[in-house]
Amino acid sequence: MATTTIQVPEETRDHLAQLAEERGLSLGRLVGQPAAQQPTAAQISERVATTRKVLRDRMGCTLTDEEFDQGPDVLANVYAMAAEKMHARRRDNNCVEVARNFPGLVPVRDSKTPTGPALVITAPAWAAFVGFVAGH
Repeated sequence: MATTTIQVPEETRDHLAQLAEERGLSLGRLVGQPAAQQPTAAQISERVATTRKVLRDRMGCTLTDEEFDQGPDVLANVYAMAAEKMHARRRDNNCVEVARNFPGLVPVRDSKTPTGPALVITAPAWAAFVGFVAGH
């Protein structure tokens, strides 16, 4: 891989060199790590498009790109579902949290792992599930 020079103040270079030495890394690798972890605008757009395609193709989501863009920040809301949650408790204290502020979609997660994964299903599928459970 080709390398290049980045000009920074001498104090910054010395500070980065010290950090790299303490971590057992080269200066280039130390500087490259955070850069590699930050997606570009094009990469973010590609991830958004891929996620929307999966929601449409595999989950029956019918939202347009405009509706997605006008909607809430899904990830932030998934992590903040406790504000609008519905508990389904059993003897073993299992609990499911359900977000209600996503047009056409229902994110569901296990309340015992608030930063864990969420399952996102279509509103009609959720309604059918709740209807089935209520009938039994």
